[in-house]
Amino acid sequence: MAEIKVDDRFAKPTTLFFGIGAQKAGTSWLHAYLDQHPDVSVPQGKEMHYWSYLETGYSFHHNRQKDRLEKFNTAKGVLGDLGKGNAKPPPFFADYVEMREKKDPSHTLYANNLFDGYTDQQVVGEITPDYSRLSSEIFAQMAALNTDTKFIFVMRDPIERLHSAMRMRLRAQGNPSRKLGQDEILDALKEVVSTPNAAPLRRSRYDQTLANLEASVAAEKIGYFFYEDIFEKRNVNDVCDFLGIAHRPGDFDTQVNAGAPKETEFDPAFRALALAHVGKVYDLMQARFGDRLPRAWKMHFDGDSGLAKVAEKVE
Repeated sequence: MAEIKVDDRFAKPTTLFFGIGAQKAGTSWLHAYLDQHPDVSVPQGKEMHYWSYLETGYSFHHNRQKDRLEKFNTAKGVLGDLGKGNAKPPPFFADYVEMREKKDPSHTLYANNLFDGYTDQQVVGEITPDYSRLSSEIFAQMAALNTDTKFIFVMRDPIERLHSAMRMRLRAQGNPSRKLGQDEILDALKEVVSTPNAAPLRRSRYDQTLANLEASVAAEKIGYFFYEDIFEKRNVNDVCDFLGIAHRPGDFDTQVNAGAPKETEFDPAFRALALAHVGKVYDLMQARFGDRLPRAWKMHFDGDSGLAKVAEKVE
């Protein structure tokens, strides 16, 4: 059988990178930051979901984009005339849907979208938080695309991340601008933990991502970062150093995908329930990263958070 050759464009940049999460850990801000960097090319639409769809044949994100395209085409909607739900989708939606659904061992359609804005920048990549759930086999395929393929994994305190995810979940069901009560946020978490292998809990299992990634990718090609270090210390230089690009100041006052109004506290009942389900992640991350673990994590780990403040600057 002839060896399948991947598209030549993957080898063009000095570095190819994949941001693999975590969800609700500032990845939208990071995409916007890298999009403005002269040494980096990222696609027009964040979250391509190519590799996750390739592995499973399913993506909620994919289905949502496809549904929106079908509704628009059926209604022949015009922006503003038929409401937001039938507004014209971004032009890349159709390209992304086709890219995922067409079986393409050379990944040419993926390259078409990934390199759409490429003008010889030294670094090219994309960020899709759902990639944190990929298998080691898929990570190996991604790593083989370029001699310097790097992976960025931004981790956020698991309980803070769950709280943010529950708020996003609730706002997706109704008015996104209303203030949420502590009881309904807690109820949302209760519903999640009652579901076997629920996605919000799997996304907090950073240890599983580390295991799959490290089974296929060399240690020096993996960059582990913490949400709290980037956004509380206002420091993105470590990410730049990892990618081999020049330091540029980040606009940390701009919120990307941040819900409003903000809920600034969560109660001990939420913390206790969350800790019962993600507590071992703290143990494993403490053992792995030691003093690198941010103080906010250690407060939960040590059980000394009370009405812990939710990290609010960037969702």
